[in-house]
Amino acid sequence: DVCVMDPKRLKEILEKMMQEADELRNTNRDSPKFKTWEDKVYRRIITIYGEDSREYYGFKGINFHKKFTTNPESYSSVKSELMSKCVDEAMLFFEGLIEDIELFPRKSFEETPEDIVKKIFISHSSEDKKLVSEIVHLLSLIGVQDASIFCTSLDGYGLWYSTW
Repeated sequence: DVCVMDPKRLKEILEKMMQEADELRNTNRDSPKFKTWEDKVYRRIITIYGEDSREYYGFKGINFHKKFTTNPESYSSVKSELMSKCVDEAMLFFEGLIEDIELFPRKSFEETPEDIVKKIFISHSSEDKKLVSEIVHLLSLIGVQDASIFCTSLDGYGLWYSTW
């Protein structure tokens, strides 16, 4: 299930995740603090955007868990440098999500009679699932309610969630 929320609240959540990321600069990927933060970010991204979203894959692409092939003397400094670079990348990632909210604001998540989209049915080849995910994301950004979108290839938009 993808969660629909007020853009202001979403921005607050993303800003908090940025702040928490910044506080991780002096930790490492093996610390409980980092592991807890990473798990929380994944849960929130999946809840807000979905597991098939570009946001999910964007965060997953940050290489916090890169394998090292270095001598033991420099291992600690390489590990610290990697964490700092990954935190920088995470900060830019969250800034981009916030920018999306600001560029594509939604007036309201409550439908009013004048702006109701009755239903959008998306039919496509299975090879285009990633593209369709982007289209559904764009529809969401411009204010189309999730309940108005029917697309069986994406979780949350198929038969079990439909009110057709």
